[in-house]
Amino acid sequence: MGPLARTRTWGATAEEARCRLPGDELMPDADATATRATSMPARAQDVWPWIAQTGQDRGGFDSHDTVADLAGCRIHSARHLDPQRRLSGPGDELHLHPEVAPIVAEIEPPEYLVLRAPRDQHRSAPFGFTRNFAVTPNASGSREPVRERHRYRRRWRAVVVTRIEVVSFVMHRAMLRGIAERARATTPREAS
Repeated sequence: MGPLARTRTWGATAEEARCRLPGDELMPDADATATRATSMPARAQDVWPWIAQTGQDRGGFDSHDTVADLAGCRIHSARHLDPQRRLSGPGDELHLHPEVAPIVAEIEPPEYLVLRAPRDQHRSAPFGFTRNFAVTPNASGSREPVRERHRYRRRWRAVVVTRIEVVSFVMHRAMLRGIAERARATTPREAS
């Protein structure tokens, strides 16, 4: 398995990488798929609010703000929860960049959020994509697999997507770790 292939499955179990997730049916003919995951030392209901306030005009990416800002994203990751910034339902826009705003296609709190940026939404974009943020409870808290699926507008654009995938890997890995850190910090402690 080459370096790019490893970034496409970072942290995910073999089962997580191959299982069907909500939103997969929105882009069944994807040219590239990545499933990344991490364990969260917090319950799904404590992780969910951090996912629900993701976005440029909401709570940021819980990631590398400086890297995102170099790409023109103008991001500031929140250190606290703000219910006013949460995504509330299908059709809500989640700005990743001033010119890239996928819409919420499906949302089922606290289980999953599916974003969709169809190929025709942004004419300048080299691809359409879906992104799924799932949260599954387990004995130690929860797991969060994140899946992205890309469909190219033109075959030569695969080169662009490959470069974007590398940046996406760096940002998603940091985001998953950032959400885990924030969720752990805001999870109510059980009395001793």
